[in-house]
Amino acid sequence: MQQDESPNDEARNPEDEVIALALPLLLISGSRWRLFFALDQRDTIDVLETLTIGDTDTLLGCYKIVAALWELAAWSETTFRAWLMKEVLLS
Repeated sequence: MQQDESPNDEARNPEDEVIALALPLLLISGSRWRLFFALDQRDTIDVLETLTIGDTDTLLGCYKIVAALWELAAWSETTFRAWLMKEVLLS
């Protein structure tokens, strides 16, 4: 065993350390914006469609897209960043 390794490093198996994770995905097709979620299922990644968040055909549709982007940005700055720091970067 090398000096910088701890005794537990040998026993750690990356397969045992599954991180439950769902990430939002945006698909823009023409004028329509859709939100999906990618779910890590260890051996596969399932992609679930949830809803159309807006379109660029109307002013109201554009406002809906902007509102959804603001919510995704807020989520990434708070919830996701806290999870990433705790579970991935500092573990």
